[in-house]
Amino acid sequence: MDLKEKRKELKKWVNSLDEETLLRVDEIKKSISNQIVIYTIDGKGLTSKEYENYINNISLAVDKGEKTYNSEEIRSVVLRNRS
Repeated sequence: MDLKEKRKELKKWVNSLDEETLLRVDEIKKSISNQIVIYTIDGKGLTSKEYENYINNISLAVDKGEKTYNSEEIRSVVLRNRS
């Protein structure tokens, strides 16, 4: 199969994908092109700009008085839930 045929096949395949799978393919594309700089805990890749926005949103929430937790508080909850 030559490159032109492969592109045609892949285009047809991409156009048939459901939304969830298409988002996963986009994550792979970003990863391959080195656009992803970090992954969230749920596995979503973030670009540099998305990561910057993510951190800024956290900072704004803390500035507005959102509850934060220290390491000891988190450890306590995790260990309590393991039992």
